[in-house]
Amino acid sequence: MKNHSLKGSYFSPQFYLPCKIRTFFLFLLIFFIPLKLFAQNPSFYPGVSGQTFPQDYFSTCPEKLTADELFQLSLILSECPPESEEGKECLIIFEKIKSEVTSEEYNKMQTEEKGKAVLKLLYRDYLKKYNYAQTKINTALKEGTYNCVSSAILYMAAAKAAGLEVYGQKTTEHAFCTVYIDKKTIDVETTNPYGFNPGSKEAIENEDRIKGYYIVPKKNYVNRHQATDKVMCGLISANLASYYSNKNNFFDSIPLEALRYEIIKNEKSADSDEARKDLDTLVGNYMNLKNESNQMFMEKLNWLCDYINYWGMAPYVQKVADTHSYNYILLCYNSGDIINALDCYNKFKNMISASQISSTADLLTELELQTLTKDMQPEEKINFLYELLKNETGESENSSEIPQNYIMIPQKKLAAALENAWAGKLNALMRENSFEKGYEEAEIAISQLPQSANLKQMKNAFYNNSITIIHNNFAREYNKKNYEEARKIIEEGLKKFPADKKLNSDLKTVTQAM
Repeated sequence: MKNHSLKGSYFSPQFYLPCKIRTFFLFLLIFFIPLKLFAQNPSFYPGVSGQTFPQDYFSTCPEKLTADELFQLSLILSECPPESEEGKECLIIFEKIKSEVTSEEYNKMQTEEKGKAVLKLLYRDYLKKYNYAQTKINTALKEGTYNCVSSAILYMAAAKAAGLEVYGQKTTEHAFCTVYIDKKTIDVETTNPYGFNPGSKEAIENEDRIKGYYIVPKKNYVNRHQATDKVMCGLISANLASYYSNKNNFFDSIPLEALRYEIIKNEKSADSDEARKDLDTLVGNYMNLKNESNQMFMEKLNWLCDYINYWGMAPYVQKVADTHSYNYILLCYNSGDIINALDCYNKFKNMISASQISSTADLLTELELQTLTKDMQPEEKINFLYELLKNETGESENSSEIPQNYIMIPQKKLAAALENAWAGKLNALMRENSFEKGYEEAEIAISQLPQSANLKQMKNAFYNNSITIIHNNFAREYNKKNYEEARKIIEEGLKKFPADKKLNSDLKTVTQAM
């Protein structure tokens, strides 16, 4: 049996970053969505499909949502369905916010003043304490704790309700807003009440007060880009997914990250590409969890198969599929489990890479041969393999001896197995010093495998050793001047090896001496 080793896992560590737009995320799904689970352990296997929203849930524009759409989507992604009791309470609170920002007082304000007033309102009534990990909209509204993501999205929803043109801004480490006023853009740092137009006179005058709030490091504003409403909302589920994944809770994290990708996958942007990569990374981390049994391993492979069928193949997922399907088949190989090995191969053969198919097929061939010839004696094994080989070449006259569940093994592999079986038998004869018997058996082996250089080499070794033994026996008697016995030894040897030059020379020598 060859020495096969497990392939290395593609593990990508996940880090929960304070108030950051996580870069490692998970699967899409959510609360009132039907989960696609495995019956054996429904609390362990995450869903693989994303949330399906009614066609009229979002406005027709793929990038811009109304205030209500944005707020409701942010609730869903915060694990707070709008139809839940807490969701209904949050909707009532948002109605109160909408009522104030659309009041006569606000309508009289200049646009810039209104944008500033919306931020002040949120801090006056709702936002109380910064918490880098608190990304949920419902928690921000009801408990007052917030981070850059939850405060930015809450401001976006309120500003939209006030009639402002507001957009989300995203960096690798941070999220904030921008308001467009008279063709002018004004940044809004939503992590403090004086964040409207940072650097303005008011911000400078309130510098001491600002210090009482979270101060965003300048480096967190590097590589900013404007993000769509859905991308901004998706940061909520991305952060939650990262939090859960750090606890190895993929049942919650994968559906959340999957939902993030679900809502932005059609944007065909760098953000949607990032979401898919983050989702795939989580899939790899989930697959890397320790398997309590081979059955659990197979069930997770079934889950991976469903994931690929739903979302399609991607480069990282290809590595995951290649690695884990091969490792499972290798476990089957080591335990002689051909049935489950073939089941796995048949499920993944259209999903794994061409190079992986080749190495997996080799492993399956070895396992098939190992299973078919288990407990066979050397002679029986040779005869069986030779019959299989003749069956492959159409020369077999005893096809009835081929097992009904036999899977066709490539002729080259069968020839190699047969050669190996013969080598085992011939080596045993060599160790026993049965050189003449070994020579006879080697001739049979070469008749079955005429192209085998190894068998020809072994035949020559048997031949040379046989001749050496005959010659040495002859020489012993000849040196004793027992010419009759010496001649008899040579003549017996020539019956088996009539063309050998050394034996014919010995015969000539002894004949002259007599």
